[in-house]
Amino acid sequence: MLFQATIWVLCHSAWWPVGHGHGQLIPVWRLLSWQQARQYCQMHFVDLVVANTEEQLCTLLENVERETGSFWIGLHYREPSGWNWVDGKALTYSPWYRPSRHGDCGTIETSLMGAQKLLPRICMEKRPFLCQGPVPPLEIEVSFVGTACVSLSWPRPAPMQGVQYSFNVSYISASQGSRTSYLSNSSSTVICDLTAGDTYNFSVSTVMRRATQSDPVSVSVLMRLDPPVNVMVESISSNSVTLSWSSGTNKSCLYNVSYYSLDGSDSGFSVRPEHSSHVTIGNLWSHTEYIVSVMAVSLSGAQSVPVTVFLLTCSYSMTLAAIISHSMPFVSFMLILWLLYQIFKTTKNDDSRLCSRETMVDLIHQSS
Repeated sequence: MLFQATIWVLCHSAWWPVGHGHGQLIPVWRLLSWQQARQYCQMHFVDLVVANTEEQLCTLLENVERETGSFWIGLHYREPSGWNWVDGKALTYSPWYRPSRHGDCGTIETSLMGAQKLLPRICMEKRPFLCQGPVPPLEIEVSFVGTACVSLSWPRPAPMQGVQYSFNVSYISASQGSRTSYLSNSSSTVICDLTAGDTYNFSVSTVMRRATQSDPVSVSVLMRLDPPVNVMVESISSNSVTLSWSSGTNKSCLYNVSYYSLDGSDSGFSVRPEHSSHVTIGNLWSHTEYIVSVMAVSLSGAQSVPVTVFLLTCSYSMTLAAIISHSMPFVSFMLILWLLYQIFKTTKNDDSRLCSRETMVDLIHQSS
């Protein structure tokens, strides 16, 4: 009998969304008491539908306006707390069309005029009811993205407490188009064997034990590229450096080369075209520590982690030609001084010799 009733419900029920994070709304047309209706919803779905806020109630009313009737919902009265929803939260607003203490269970009356469509009724009355379907996670959080693996997590849906369920995790590649899916009891997962630089769409939905499934929540992730390999310094001088690398597994991508000095006085950026394997950076400061990073970038926006090189430029040194060129004025001046000195010295020596001759002549004359 239970099997036949289940088949009947699946063939004659409409599934309507009740807003993001609140699952589907499933009307069941079997006539049951409030308690029986709740047991049925708990067995096949989550529970009788709830509307903790006025916004949720408005969404609920919008979804049931196409149907005419009186439906049990997950609202009941208990002493001393008063009116409460089946998820344990108290009723915090007044949704009643006509308040009454002649009933302890709430119904929604779709034929009533206006926005206030809830009535309290006797719980033993036989009525159709509204079940809440599985509730999806609010969002998917991406905690890690690598070249081949991605780590995802999501919060467990609060309305699903006390219900047996699992998560259907699926993903599809933008370039390959193949979809993979699996069931998980955990609210986090690590997925590997993905393609570097490719875009993947990941989806997570809540699945009940009877294969009833919520709407999925999705997130798109762009995988990282493989970083350049064998990055090395080919040559270094006082004002330039040449680096080389290998593209590795990357087929076609650009390379962003950035550099900055540790003291913050100098920085720069360069984009190398596809299939580049080296770069020369000029106009650097001499005897200065630099950090140079090389990162692969695809046209789709995928990036690799940067490969970083630390280096120290050489002290400033000049060639012989540069020395002569820079010191020529001083050398010329010193040469002129030297020549003047030589002329002065020669003149002085000549005067000394002349003086010596004159002295010798005087001595000869005196002796004679």
